[in-house]
Amino acid sequence: MANKSTSSTSRCVTEKVTATHIFEVPDFSLLDGLGIDKFVRSTTFSAGDCDWNIHMYPDGCKKMEGKAAHVSVFLYFHKGAAGVRAKFTLSLLDKQGKTSDLAAGSMLILLCEKFSAL
Repeated sequence: MANKSTSSTSRCVTEKVTATHIFEVPDFSLLDGLGIDKFVRSTTFSAGDCDWNIHMYPDGCKKMEGKAAHVSVFLYFHKGAAGVRAKFTLSLLDKQGKTSDLAAGSMLILLCEKFSAL
């Protein structure tokens, strides 16, 4: 009886897309007092064959109750391939365009419906 030897290999290939969307809110102070659960929204933008937009709640939202004096920012997934994953960063810039020490966040999440980052 002859010895038989077999060998196999496989490879997982993932696609990476890098995109940037700038959501500018001039005169942010004019939104003060808009009310809890009231938001302003970016235009819908595409990244990685998916459509997204950003909601910003200047006075916060109810799902974040107990957080005094905060701004809530959510990234919404509108449409695209089921099971898509995204790694994203949300940064708050000051008037000079520098990243604020007060807020910067990033998150890796499986997209099922809407999701959030603070």
